Amino acid sequence: MTAVLLCPSLRHASPLFFGSTSALARISGRFSGGALRPEASGSRHRGVTLHRAASDLPLASLLHRRAGVNADVEVAGPKAELLRACEEFKAKQEETWEMMDEEEASKSSSKKRGEKSSLLEAESFASQQTQLNDELAALRNRTIDAIHRLAAMNPTLEPVSGWRGFGGASPASCPLNGTWKLLFTDAADATFRKGKRGKATTFQEIDAEGGWFVNCVDFENPDSKLKGFRVFVEGDALSPTEIQLSFRKVRLLRRSRFPKLFGQITIPLPSPKLLRRLGKLFARASDKDAGVNPSRRGAGFKLLYVDGDLRVHQTFDGLFFVQRRLT
Repeated sequence: MTAVLLCPSLRHASPLFFGSTSALARISGRFSGGALRPEASGSRHRGVTLHRAASDLPLASLLHRRAGVNADVEVAGPKAELLRACEEFKAKQEETWEMMDEEEASKSSSKKRGEKSSLLEAESFASQQTQLNDELAALRNRTIDAIHRLAAMNPTLEPVSGWRGFGGASPASCPLNGTWKLLFTDAADATFRKGKRGKATTFQEIDAEGGWFVNCVDFENPDSKLKGFRVFVEGDALSPTEIQLSFRKVRLLRRSRFPKLFGQITIPLPSPKLLRRLGKLFARASDKDAGVNPSRRGAGFKLLYVDGDLRVHQTFDGLFFVQRRLT
């Protein structure tokens, strides 16, 4: 999940919301979310199920069914490996943050620490990789290796099918629809270290018919005036696996004595080109030249893996996201 309008912060310059398919998956031809699926053993006509013996089914249908079963078995191991890697990275990341907080508490005055806090608690304003120590970097690399192994078994060859009717498919059939929880990212602008607003919960709501991604961040501290925020991102299909992104607005969710007037504040965002220039201008100080918004394609991503409950993509800037379906 990528967030925007996030101010840089030395305090948060710390460790931390696609690809090929196997031949077997290509034979199976399965798509999630209501697109092409394996042929059933019977067909329905006016409420009556017409059964056919397996021997009467076309050879392609028999191969289709068998390939689907085998593909599910094959993907289970790499998928479990990726989920374990995401959990280990997150656990080590939070442990590292706690150690850093203890060091800051012993070395810095409260005034200096306050000067280092960021507007929305993200590690960086811009699209750049998180800063990691050696141990976390190794865990990140292990997670990315697991992503590539799973991507080679992607069962959904056209995950963008149905996005605003892309490919002639119904938006209701698009496998991206729903609410997704962020499990892993190496993107600094989507990495939220626990700060004065408490621990951040990040998730993403996707509407294929309207063509919207809504990046959601909620903070747990009940005393914080900022409850959370929403980033509204419009998506345009570029290909069966790629989507271009345009960040449109940010909505701040506030605790206010006058919620109807000040409970929500919506801030329109500038054009995508200007936004990326601002991102580079206000990015984390280190690695500005090489690590900020490196892609000339602008904001967007390529889907590497999509099934019924897991989604993995890589941004045009080379950053990875792993998300699990909530609804």
